[in-house]
Amino acid sequence: MNFSLEGFDYTDINSYYELLIGASLSILPKIIWAILVFWIGFKVAHGISQWLRKIFNNQGFDPTVENFLVNLLRYILRALVILAVIWILWVQTSSFVALIAAAGFAKLLPNLEFWTYVFRLKQDILNLHEIKTNNIKNEADLLARETILSLYKSSREFKIKSWPLLHNTFIKLSKNARGYCYHYVENLKRDLGSQNWNFFTLAWVEAYSGKYREHNTLAIAKKGETIENSIIVDGWRNGSKPFWIRREDDHYPWKLYQVINNSAHKAPSSLSAAPQKAPKTEAP
Repeated sequence: MNFSLEGFDYTDINSYYELLIGASLSILPKIIWAILVFWIGFKVAHGISQWLRKIFNNQGFDPTVENFLVNLLRYILRALVILAVIWILWVQTSSFVALIAAAGFAKLLPNLEFWTYVFRLKQDILNLHEIKTNNIKNEADLLARETILSLYKSSREFKIKSWPLLHNTFIKLSKNARGYCYHYVENLKRDLGSQNWNFFTLAWVEAYSGKYREHNTLAIAKKGETIENSIIVDGWRNGSKPFWIRREDDHYPWKLYQVINNSAHKAPSSLSAAPQKAPKTEAP
């Protein structure tokens, strides 16, 4: 049903009622159709993403890559559904396409960065083992994901927006409560230390202890190995960006401070024999 303002009597209240009814009857079918497309479209998007996940599982895809690709497809399909709904409502889509694309990429890019970090860290953790069983792969996937997530949460908590040494200066001037290198390790210990890691040992390591240059970070080693054959995970060094490096490639003279993971398996003798010191209270 179409309506127009031709012959509209602005002094007659009944004209306003007729205009409202005409407008409602004209728009209502489009709204109903748009709601149906939105509901069915999101259901289909969910079904397709789950179908794709099953295919990836049957093909033995890496869980990290699988999660990223499935989520990427879901976002793309949902964006297409929203565009279809806008078109149905006869809204000019030219200005909305750029807006939706920008919003989609703004949401997608942080996810892409996060999963890229997780995937890269997982590969490096796996390389600590010569034989990579499915159990080792699954534990490496969980360890990498939880490690990167902890670093992300710490950077948000500490509000890291500058060069690390400059941030330390802000802490000394009482502009920030936390954010020293050892605060990152405390959070990693909190987030990772309570889990039973069957194939990896996590350790708090330090360099230049008691000096102005003192630095603290996390070391991930293969179960049974020492920190000399480990990956150093340093959330402080690159500001808000996760950083890790093989121990032999790092210039810091890392030494064991304490083993932090709670495991039913006995830690390597060189690690278990290390003194379990009290928590740190200050570091540069």
